[in-house]
Amino acid sequence: MAHPDGTWPALALTRAGASAQLSGFGRPFGLASDAVGYFYVCDMDVHGVARLSPDLAQVSWLADDGSGWTQTATIARGTAARAQPRTPRRLNGPHSVSISGAGAFWIATYYSPGLHQFDADGRHRETRTTIGGRALEGPATARLDRSDNLLITEFRLNCVWVADASGNALGALGGGALDGLVPVSGFAASSAPGAFDRPHMTTKLADGSYVVADTWNHRLQLFDEKFKWRAWLGSGCERWCEDAPAAAAAGEQRWLSTPVAVGAAPDGRFVVTDWGNNEVVWYDAAGTFLAAEAGLVLQKPYDAQILGSQLVVADAHNGRVLFNPAT
Repeated sequence: MAHPDGTWPALALTRAGASAQLSGFGRPFGLASDAVGYFYVCDMDVHGVARLSPDLAQVSWLADDGSGWTQTATIARGTAARAQPRTPRRLNGPHSVSISGAGAFWIATYYSPGLHQFDADGRHRETRTTIGGRALEGPATARLDRSDNLLITEFRLNCVWVADASGNALGALGGGALDGLVPVSGFAASSAPGAFDRPHMTTKLADGSYVVADTWNHRLQLFDEKFKWRAWLGSGCERWCEDAPAAAAAGEQRWLSTPVAVGAAPDGRFVVTDWGNNEVVWYDAAGTFLAAEAGLVLQKPYDAQILGSQLVVADAHNGRVLFNPAT
């Protein structure tokens, strides 16, 4: 049974030492935090975005009519059942949320393809269904980097649009382009360097380079700060390499299976949400496998980000969000 219109799920929290589990979501996807320390969670089943207080004591939801944050509630102690689907209104399939330094934010919706901009109080500013003169077909994520570029990873068009903070297109990655942005988007799926097959997220690393989760190619691709192609990881490469397949080094071989998200750590490490393997895995700056995050029993996770001192994981098919120390 769907939730009645106008109501949102009740969430519950359990803690175990420095870790926490927030249950009661439907299908949590994109994660973010703001300068104050609030956490944000997109929920694809209830078609809403939750804002969690830094201490995980309260939750507010983005109003369906675009009027701001609404239905502030105390988060209960214990566990809550997974939320049932809810009828979509303004947001149909919110896949990602990204917050600017000033607190304004963008939400990408997948089922009704669009980019939705809100001010810091959660009031709707605009909705865009095209970029660079082309209709959006499947924006998986739209993320602001530290330079306020908006990185729009288009799952169905096999490209990454790069736009300014207002959503105006600067160019695109994809189609085998190796030397920077190109003025067109919408490419056939390909496994060539600089081309994608259903990419899901683009993330800026600590050194200024960009990583694209090239999902159906089962790899990551690395671009420099000017969006020139550098290397890939996965599909035969077990560290960043310019030639693939690379010879496997002695010892344990790690393979990515449909990676969907990348989170950057300040020290150069990064964490990958390995959807196909139901894992969250850590790599160093050279792309060398470090470890799988221990103690997690995940079912189709869709995002893992380092938000403040926390590793936050959207465990989508279990309807929960996990908080662990980012060590």
